[in-house]
Amino acid sequence: MKRTVDDDQIRHAAGEEQQALLKPDTFIGWINFYAGEFGKYLFAIAILISVYEVFARYLFDKPTIWAFELTVMLCATGYFIAGGYVTQQRRHIGITVIHDMVSPRIRYGLDIFGNCMGIFAMSVLIWSGWGPAERALIRGETAGTPWDPPSPQILKPMIVIGATLIVLQLLSHLFQLIKNGPETTTSKDETLLQAQRPAEGHDDV
Repeated sequence: MKRTVDDDQIRHAAGEEQQALLKPDTFIGWINFYAGEFGKYLFAIAILISVYEVFARYLFDKPTIWAFELTVMLCATGYFIAGGYVTQQRRHIGITVIHDMVSPRIRYGLDIFGNCMGIFAMSVLIWSGWGPAERALIRGETAGTPWDPPSPQILKPMIVIGATLIVLQLLSHLFQLIKNGPETTTSKDETLLQAQRPAEGHDDV
């Protein structure tokens, strides 16, 4: 009887695959990687500010006028720059049932098509967001609230920057796909099976 692959082995192989994907191999990959690492601290700061606001408002009856807007700015900035990081990590949510079932050549075509559609969509976002971002900076737009932070001058350009990082990362993926060819395209299940192949051929004791 051949040895079967248990759940622990699959999780171990998946963990090894995830660790491999965490290592950028291009210049834009490193930029997106460190941008994503920076973004997680923005969310952490936003959490601390929210906790402070809860205590200030409900324990000391001294609510702030800046906590909510600052939290929104931090989270929105982290969200925008995280797009390139998620793209670099290939961790976008996707339905991969059909992708994993087809042949490597068809899978290769689907990957090319998906990257091209992503580049098109993000390019439209850059084009539509450029004008509002430029006007916000030129006019010195502010939020118009009692605290009145320059959030439009930060968030509107961040939309363009975030979309640009995604486009550059998708172009990097597309170049690698074209360079490597369909033979190197594998599904997630095939990757896990390859990681488990050394264990095959051994009998249970």
